[in-house]
Formats: sequence, C-alpha cells, structure tokens
Amino acid sequence: MDSPLYKQKGSAMKSNVGFHSSHKVVYVKRHDSLAHAFNLMKRISTRHLPVLDEKGVVIGMLSDRDVLRAMKKPVGSDWVAVPANPEFNPEDIVQQYMGWPVGSIEESAPLAQAAKTMLENKISALVVTKDHHAIGIVTTEDLLEAFINDHKSTLSDVKNQIYGAIYRSPVGSILQSLADVGI
Repeated sequence: MDSPLYKQKGSAMKSNVGFHSSHKVVYVKRHDSLAHAFNLMKRISTRHLPVLDEKGVVIGMLSDRDVLRAMKKPVGSDWVAVPANPEFNPEDIVQQYMGWPVGSIEESAPLAQAAKTMLENKISALVVTKDHHAIGIVTTEDLLEAFINDHKSTLSDVKNQIYGAIYRSPVGSILQSLADVGI
C-alpha cells in the first residue's frame, strides 16, 4: 500500500510523525483552572493540551472530552455546541480531569507507529519528542489528514490512468470526434 501510514517515501521522509505534527504546542499547567484551559482551547482551536508540572515536564494530556466532562451543565459530546461561557466548578483544576500517563512518540517514528499506539491505548493524541524533549503533538486528525492527502493523489492518478486509457482506445477516439462536432 502506498499510503504514508504504511511506507516512507520521498527524501523529505514525509511519512514520519515529525512532518505531520504540530510544532507550535501550547501547554497548560496542572493547577490551572478548567475555565482557563477551555478558553485557551477555544481561542487557539485545539482539542488537546499537554499538561506540565512545576518543573515543565509533561505529565498529562487534557482533551476536549475531559473539559466537557468537567462542565457543570452537561452539553453532550459536541465540542462545537458548547456555549461561549460554560460553567465549571471554580475549585476544579486541570490535574483532576487530565489523562495520564501521557503517550509520546519520537519525531522520526513512522505514522503507522503513531496510529498503532493511539489505537492500542485508545487515545487521540501523542506528545512528539526529540531526544526525549517535547517538541510537538500529533493527533488522530493529523493522521487522517495525511492519509486523505495521500489518497487524493492516488485517486487522482487512478482517474487519470482510466481516462487516458479510454481516450487512447478506438472508442475514445470516436467519443472525442463526436465531442469535437458537438454531439
């Protein structure tokens, strides 16, 4: 299979985790309020925030589902339908709702390894590391985007091959002649 999830191709190694991850990572601290985390997630349009301890070490991951669970008034599971100013218990902090331990993966790892890790652990994001230091985050959305983008070109290539074969055939020549005269 030619998907970047299964095979590395090109000199840029575009199928590795580092190429498809977000390198502008915004973190929250474990003692931050959930209201702060929610506002940050909405402001930067993300569904995952790595959580840091006092030493700056990633100790957890806060997801949109964790934040939804913490809201005083249930809004279901639709992140888009959340009101602009939902209510949270003021005493609740990020650490109480974050997922842990946090999954991580080296930036040079293939996307297939990231997908396998997420599936096995039933998680939707991994912290991307380089030499054991957090440098980014890769999500299921990133993996799907890579898969779709690769298959767009694959489908386009197949379509072009089919059309090329049709128009090079005797039937294709007849169809082209008819089209040229407006029939």
